[in-house]
Amino acid sequence: MRPMTLRDLNVGDPVVRWVAGDLPMLLEVTAVDQTIITCGAWTFDRVTGGEVDEDLGWTALQTGSVIVPGTDTTHPPAIRRMPL
Repeated sequence: MRPMTLRDLNVGDPVVRWVAGDLPMLLEVTAVDQTIITCGAWTFDRVTGGEVDEDLGWTALQTGSVIVPGTDTTHPPAIRRMPL
């Protein structure tokens, strides 16, 4: 069985939001479309998992948090940090 990817996510699936790559937060997917995954008040890019927030200037590639499928809060994702 292959690991779940962002493209596999459906409403009700668990994800972990990694804030600044270090702080885990368990969330549930509340909506999905072709480009966006929504978890409550937060929206994430369906390809990169990056949080998209116009108020903060965050895009799919320059962001302060990302989501990964599942519930593992012990292994942060490898994030390439880019200067803002």
